[in-house]
Amino acid sequence: MVRYLLVAVSLVNIGSGAWMMFDPYWVIEWVLNFQGSEPYTGTLKPASLGEFRALSGLVTMLGVVTLRALWSPNYASW
Repeated sequence: MVRYLLVAVSLVNIGSGAWMMFDPYWVIEWVLNFQGSEPYTGTLKPASLGEFRALSGLVTMLGVVTLRALWSPNYASW
């Protein structure tokens, strides 16, 4: 049961990380709408987009490593 839950969480991490990496503007708009905030009207600086993409890469890799460790327990032994 826990294994399936971890697989689901890993797949969500991979999917959301890839989504944040490829379309950061839409993700920011979606989060603001979800919070009930006003739409962002400014322009995002390249450094902000870079930080956002770096965070999404970390989320994606967390999902990949967790999925890989579930697939092969020898991988997780290190």
